[in-house]
Amino acid sequence: MDNAEIKTFLSWPFESDVLMRRQKSLKRQLLDREGISYLKKRIAIFGGSTTTDFKNMLEIFLLAAGIQAEFRESEYNQYYEDSVFPSQEWMEFQPDIVMVFTSFVNLTHLPVMTDSQQEVEKKAKLEYEKYESVWKGIERNYKAVVIQNNFEMPYMCPLGSFDAALYQSHGRFVNILNHLFAKYAQTQPNFYLFDIHRLAASVGLANWHNRFQYYAYKLAMNYDVIPIVALHAAHLMRAILGYSKKCLVLDLDNTLWGGEIGDVGVDGIELGHETPGGEAYVEFQSYVLSLQRRGILLAVCSKNEEDIAKEGFHHPDSVLKVEDFADFKANWDTKDRNIRRIAANLNIGLDSMVFLDDNPVERQLVRENLPEVSVPEVDPTNVFSYIQVLEENGYFEICSLSEDDFLRNETYRQNTQRMELKNQSDSYDEFLKSLDMEAEICSFRPVYFERISQLTNKSNQFNLTTRRYTVAD
Repeated sequence: MDNAEIKTFLSWPFESDVLMRRQKSLKRQLLDREGISYLKKRIAIFGGSTTTDFKNMLEIFLLAAGIQAEFRESEYNQYYEDSVFPSQEWMEFQPDIVMVFTSFVNLTHLPVMTDSQQEVEKKAKLEYEKYESVWKGIERNYKAVVIQNNFEMPYMCPLGSFDAALYQSHGRFVNILNHLFAKYAQTQPNFYLFDIHRLAASVGLANWHNRFQYYAYKLAMNYDVIPIVALHAAHLMRAILGYSKKCLVLDLDNTLWGGEIGDVGVDGIELGHETPGGEAYVEFQSYVLSLQRRGILLAVCSKNEEDIAKEGFHHPDSVLKVEDFADFKANWDTKDRNIRRIAANLNIGLDSMVFLDDNPVERQLVRENLPEVSVPEVDPTNVFSYIQVLEENGYFEICSLSEDDFLRNETYRQNTQRMELKNQSDSYDEFLKSLDMEAEICSFRPVYFERISQLTNKSNQFNLTTRRYTVAD
């Protein structure tokens, strides 16, 4: 498989059993790719269960993203000891990232039915403090980024629905701990939660838990869900290392609305609350807008007349408007060429772009001619799956938000306007004078640390050492 083919093969949806069988060959094919410059990192997995297959799949997904990791795993259930009392071997390894891979089976202070509310709260505090000592130990001994699983819901529910209301229940206990973990994450710049609570709910607890596999192999999750868990862990690590995508490039017909607007007109497209498909397109547009509002650039790449294409956004049920897009390419040129132009106009790399199109021919064209661009596989008959395709592939995963993220699309629109002004100017000096720019030069301020960290991870333009820095650094 070439680079584009293997990226598609490893994109969701995939067949988990096939990936698990082909771990070695996939790793070999990824490492044999030509022209790939890998970011190299050392990653430790401190597990409360057997983690080898998870580690193997995580390595594959990171390689596909351009990250070559050297891994080391703790011995079974030695996550506390290796965090707080590290051996010389661990100290010499000095990981860049430590993932504490624990789950419900590792909880040791679970409440019983006869506990008072005060006793339950005391047990939750003891459990939380054990994990906090793990995180502090990693910070003290390794100076590494910490990724901590939160907890999935328990596999047994002897109280039925009453479990949700009773404060002594294990389900309530999990929710208390997850809340405490989240509060810690909000205050610690080098600490990130891996949300297996949501992942387990997504695949279903009946599919997540397999008691035979736990007792036989000490697997904390069903063997079949390991690839999807590893995929999402890779998404988080990519985000931490500044490898998330920046721009979503969208086709229009049968992508943002149903039907071909050039044939049926704005009144004939399927968009709105009259049909299930129309409602699904509204929901998808709302999702895309939510990405835009937190800093993801949007662009249109459509084979249409531009004025006709823009009419679709004047539909009364269109959530998206023309001004929501940082660039708009609607013409009859090939889509790979238009995507190149979009990247040039926005001054971003092709590897930071995701292209969503219902047409398999257009998808394949872009994959072949622009292998750097991520092109997810979508079913044109199933608009209801578009959101899930983007989410499961984690293209736009983030681990922080800054004020600049909310302003990014406006900034890029202004850049586009400046480019137009530059093209109209007689000279570069005249263009610069017309911008009326003002700059403030000062040392780093705490209010800007989040944004400075983001910039060192996304560009070398003002980072002459090429080193990547976290907020804590």
